[in-house]
Amino acid sequence: MKLIIEARSDVGRVRELNEDSYALVPEGNTVIVCDGMGGHAAGEVASATAAQTIADLVKGQPAQIVDLLASGAASPLPKDAAALALAVRIANRRVYNAAARSHKLRGMGTTVAAASFSNGMVATAHVGDSRVYRIAGGKIQQLTTDHSWIAELVQSGQVKPEDADSFADKNVITRALGTRPNVQVDVGLYPVAAGEVYLLCSDGLCGYVSDAEILSVVMKHQDDIAGAANALIALANAAGGLDNSTVAVIRIVDQDEKATNFEEGAVTLPEESEVELASMDDFIVQRFGADEAPPPRSPSVLEPPTATGKEEAAPASDSEEVAAKARRGFPLGWAFLVAILGLTAIIMLWPRLIAPPVEVVGEGLIYLAAQGENRESKVYWDDVYQGNVADLEAGLLVPAGLHRLVVVSQDGVTLLDSTIAVSPSDTLDFKVR
Repeated sequence: MKLIIEARSDVGRVRELNEDSYALVPEGNTVIVCDGMGGHAAGEVASATAAQTIADLVKGQPAQIVDLLASGAASPLPKDAAALALAVRIANRRVYNAAARSHKLRGMGTTVAAASFSNGMVATAHVGDSRVYRIAGGKIQQLTTDHSWIAELVQSGQVKPEDADSFADKNVITRALGTRPNVQVDVGLYPVAAGEVYLLCSDGLCGYVSDAEILSVVMKHQDDIAGAANALIALANAAGGLDNSTVAVIRIVDQDEKATNFEEGAVTLPEESEVELASMDDFIVQRFGADEAPPPRSPSVLEPPTATGKEEAAPASDSEEVAAKARRGFPLGWAFLVAILGLTAIIMLWPRLIAPPVEVVGEGLIYLAAQGENRESKVYWDDVYQGNVADLEAGLLVPAGLHRLVVVSQDGVTLLDSTIAVSPSDTLDFKVR
């Protein structure tokens, strides 16, 4: 199979940092596009780690990885497809472990869309809302299904497709690499033919440009793949350039390979077991070095919260007693004294007040509780899906700082949407009603 591949990535017109990454593996006819998240440089680290990991693992003889790390879930797939899916899983594990080792990287994650062409077919593997398209016969077809909140609402009929673009939280994704220790990967298998064009892109393109516009550009440049890639980036920027945009355009020049026996379509591989995770960790250390070992798991995350006595009135402290007396009556002399002390404190603290903010380093624990059907409500932390309320009752370790917590019921009703300030060593409890 002979391919022409061109890829481009652009920071856009608003962002200061490009958190997208891509990797091309010509010898393996494989293309990877990742869209990082996490703020500062963390998103860039996540996307680059994932793209480089997958590229490294599919080079040479990827089938050997499958033999080394045999997975019951991946066994029904052709070897190349299984190797691609396994590479994505290992990338998830590397990003997750890196985030667990570093406070600065905590909470980072990335989407991934990957495609490998061999044996008369294309195998796709994706997590998140980066996409794979096929353009053939003057039509465009999305081969992947977005792992996003809005996509789930559209699929369930709760939101009409024509209303999706104006949905307030359409960028909230429900699956990503690196945010959880294990991951569900969607794998697709499709036959290919000469003359077809395939497009992998981050949502910096497909989130702001319609499929019809993408099709028009590709058809106009179908004999100039480099021109198509440049024109798609320009199209994303013309739409506002609100996000980083990355595209990889692949044209099938010649296809004389006979497609192997496989069932066309997509399947979702279940999350890895603890045994599989342990095998992957051992493999990662052997392949990428001893400093890639996962950090020890914090036992506090798994232990249930201790009784805090919040239901009972705590004894009043000295400061509370002073405040109570002040509410009952505050003499003028005392008011004057407090004013003088307050002014003195402001003068002494002024250099600190005008100093640049210091990065808060540390972690806190978030506990969620609910009853009945609300236990199955979905939890999003900084727009990244973390699991159901029932999954997080044992605690969620989060970095200190300002964050957003959203809880959505199974029928799409927002039960909780709050901005949360987390201080180091905080323990915060939330009850979903």
